[in-house]
Amino acid sequence: MAQNQCIFEYCNFGKGYLRIFFPEKKNNAAKEIMIDLEDYSMENGVITKIEPLVDRIKFELKKLDLLFMPSILLLLRCEETYRTTLALPVKNGWQAKMLYNKEMKARANKDEFYTVNNSYKRTVGYTFNTYYMPKNIVESFLKIAKQLGTEIGEAMPFGMYLCDSLDYDNNYVFFHIRRKVCTMILSSERNLITSYDFEFENTREILNKFLLVASKHEFEFDRKKITHYGISADDPIDFKLGLSKLGDASVAIEAPKKTELQQSMAQSIQQKTDELEVDWENYDDDTTIFSKRYADANAILRNRYDAISKVLLNYTGMKCRITEQSAVFHINSEVYARMDIRNARVMLYLATNPEKYINSRYPCALTKRKGFDGTPCLYRIATAFRQEGAFTLIEDLVTEKGLVPKPEEE
Repeated sequence: MAQNQCIFEYCNFGKGYLRIFFPEKKNNAAKEIMIDLEDYSMENGVITKIEPLVDRIKFELKKLDLLFMPSILLLLRCEETYRTTLALPVKNGWQAKMLYNKEMKARANKDEFYTVNNSYKRTVGYTFNTYYMPKNIVESFLKIAKQLGTEIGEAMPFGMYLCDSLDYDNNYVFFHIRRKVCTMILSSERNLITSYDFEFENTREILNKFLLVASKHEFEFDRKKITHYGISADDPIDFKLGLSKLGDASVAIEAPKKTELQQSMAQSIQQKTDELEVDWENYDDDTTIFSKRYADANAILRNRYDAISKVLLNYTGMKCRITEQSAVFHINSEVYARMDIRNARVMLYLATNPEKYINSRYPCALTKRKGFDGTPCLYRIATAFRQEGAFTLIEDLVTEKGLVPKPEEE
């Protein structure tokens, strides 16, 4: 990435988000702005009214004491982006580029997209990948940049940037996971073979997608084995693919055949879904109190907390007590739930067994937080989808504990 450039990471899967990242400089730490887009007007993945979003960005910049907006590197994780592959059996690189350009000029609907491409040499010639990014999405950010007093220096799919930022020579697959959206790339000898963006609900869906993509693109590796894998994720997640992890020493045995690899993956899926995440995070050194964390949270987090709190307080006898650690929801002396706000998430702790949700759409963790023994089921909420899950978990708790709804007021 060029100097004096910030990153706009735009995702329109689900409710969508915009992440603005300012890299670390000599005398300044890295800074980040995360904006959920569920409260902004969007149509077919495009932000239709940019003024409210521009105002929000300016407000967040002011909070961070950022007076100057550098040029923008726009990274897209969009459902509407698609890719074509052109394999040319030509050994001369210059001639292959000429043939590729000739093919691109003949493509229909090219005026509806911004395109970027990458190419790499194979045994039988050259392969060109072309990524088509919707013009209306890119142009909406050109307008946003103009109102912020800057410009879009470059736009590309997130996966292309991800491949450029990784420094590995292996043949590998890499999974970047944020907000229940996965960007999966295949790379061979530092060349991007393919990139996919997709939503998922569980580990099984990610691994199934990998199997399909790896099989489909096997020929693009010149039949070279995928030897390594890597993961970056906003929530801890890991796979057992029968491959070496990037940065580790290679497995000193012959890579498994595809059928063996599929069996290994199926076993790893079962092992993963049968495991319960344990949250060991230590909060003892945190000197902030819950009321301050709530006050400092953005409006979306506070709205999520308020909505869940309202549901909990809708049961007969339920009251809320605010402590330094959290909000405590109780009937007489029995605690049914706690809530906290940390790391841009609402943390919901329920008085139930988290193992019930290992294979559900809404997986939970077993918290080891001091003083929370009576509410061991931790459910983290960072998206609208997870907020809906909170209401489902509360319904389960109500049924389990036999709570009675308050009578409707006449």
